Amino acid sequence: MKNRFLCTIVLALLLVSAAQATDYFWRYTDGTSCGGEGSWWPGAGVPFAVDNDWSNQYNWAGQWVEDPPGVWKPGFGVPTASDNTEFNRQTYTEVGTGDAAVCARIYVGTDWTHTLGVVGGTLTVGGQVILGRGGGTLGSMYIGGGTTSVADDLIVGGGGVPSWGWGPGVGDLDMAGGIVNIVGSLVVGGTETDGEVSQTGTGTFTIDGGLLVAMGLTIETGSHMGVYDDGLVVLAGDQLDLVNGYIQGGLLYGLASIADSGPYEGNTVIETPEPATLTLFTLAGIALLRRRKM
Repeated sequence: MKNRFLCTIVLALLLVSAAQATDYFWRYTDGTSCGGEGSWWPGAGVPFAVDNDWSNQYNWAGQWVEDPPGVWKPGFGVPTASDNTEFNRQTYTEVGTGDAAVCARIYVGTDWTHTLGVVGGTLTVGGQVILGRGGGTLGSMYIGGGTTSVADDLIVGGGGVPSWGWGPGVGDLDMAGGIVNIVGSLVVGGTETDGEVSQTGTGTFTIDGGLLVAMGLTIETGSHMGVYDDGLVVLAGDQLDLVNGYIQGGLLYGLASIADSGPYEGNTVIETPEPATLTLFTLAGIALLRRRKM
């Protein structure tokens, strides 16, 4: 049954990848140009986002439309599961109660600071999430509720885009509630390699409430992760040596205990024990992350 479920997930992701993707940009221009990029940029010549709501189509610049004839400009629309999303400028986007947000990929803070919040509803991402993609800018994400699912790595602090001359980014992930399921790894300080150039971003992940489940964990030197209060992080399988190495290296702090037995069935759990966290643990379906026996 487990293998069948995993195959279903892979098939669904392949179908999403096969669909034609559109890049959706959070609207932010002044109606004349887009950060000096010119009128060709998706978002140029359109107004600011009207509010912070992900589900409001008038906040997005996506599909190009011809209006009037001979004049092309980005139209309105909400991203679908096959669409990429990008968030720039010093604004805030929120997924709230009742929202069912989907997309293929998320970049937060590509060349300007932005914050993405999930306080309710669901956010389902078919690929990577990168907070702080590059250029030294800050990409932030606040999770206070709801369920966030990422089908690839969640990278806090991207390595930039060397081929574009963009240096590393800075990422911040702050979790106070809700559930995050990462099929890939939680990467705090991501590395991007382009030819002989390799760059590593800087990230900070702090959790004091809610549950984050991931297959793996990477914390690069210069980045940090803190677990406090009711925060609970679960890694698939036995990764105690990895976690202890991060603690000894001063990259992982704020812990009251680490466990890998009992109801967690061989997974590595980083927590400050509280009875309420066990309920969240059950809701997240941790069985999906048990070590494969094939």
